[in-house]
Amino acid sequence: IWPSMRANLSKHSCCFSDLPHPKSALEFPNCKEIHQYLTNYAQHFKLNELINYNSQITSAEFNGNCWRIGIKENSKEIKFQEYKNLIVASGFFSKGVLPDVKGLDDFNGEIIHSSQVSDFERFRDKNVAIWGNGFSGIELASEIAHVANRVTHLIRRPSWILPRYIYDYSTNQTLPIDILFYRRNGNQTPPISREKAYQA
Repeated sequence: IWPSMRANLSKHSCCFSDLPHPKSALEFPNCKEIHQYLTNYAQHFKLNELINYNSQITSAEFNGNCWRIGIKENSKEIKFQEYKNLIVASGFFSKGVLPDVKGLDDFNGEIIHSSQVSDFERFRDKNVAIWGNGFSGIELASEIAHVANRVTHLIRRPSWILPRYIYDYSTNQTLPIDILFYRRNGNQTPPISREKAYQA
């Protein structure tokens, strides 16, 4: 997560339904605001007292009625607890995977995964190639372009880059794009043309 990273959804959508973002939050919250929101959520609903931090799951066995979980806390001995449900959320995005590309081993420059980017000074006045057009690749290409000598963005196929805000002709307002996409009422004004959207 880099300091200027923002959510790709507005604060109206990027939240739990039982606790909105504060009114002072940016329309598209940055990473600090998202962290603070999750911290506030855990405190508000007293979730921290239900969480075992600094713990390692050593085993998980289903006995027909419930899950028997082996837990090692702070490197101490293993204790067992029983739970009705088990969700495995080990974070498959936690380790960046670099593609196996012929000739990459012969490249003399620095190779890093987007998960290792925490600031942009390391790219100042350098020629940078960014591979991939997922959310991180697209955001990093535009951010790094402010400091790098040159940015080349390598993608397999073109993708639609949508603006964060679109003018809504039915309400005469410029709104976050997710607000327009998540409407429930099917009787809204038909979608506007691409030309009109980009004029707004």
